[in-house]
Amino acid sequence: DPGLPNPRRLPGCTAQVALRLDKTPHGLRLRGTADALVPRGLLALLAEALHGRSPDDLQRLCPDELLRRAGLQDVPVARLGSGMAAMLQECKRQLTEVERESE
Repeated sequence: DPGLPNPRRLPGCTAQVALRLDKTPHGLRLRGTADALVPRGLLALLAEALHGRSPDDLQRLCPDELLRRAGLQDVPVARLGSGMAAMLQECKRQLTEVERESE
């Protein structure tokens, strides 16, 4: 996908992940991909949760709540929670950069 950064391993995530958070006039927009199915699914859940939301909404999100809303809190997949936490942390880091650039 043009515009995505090079895939890399996020701390706590076993897959190579590329994601990009954009702040638009209509709210946040997350695009991304991963080299494994489970992280790709987590990215889809996160993208849906963030779509059109405000930066404050992003700051309030917690990985356990996202997994609970999706009914995945008890799924015995290794590192599911840490992968979601890593992706969410990367989104927050990118948001900080975007807001700093717009000042």
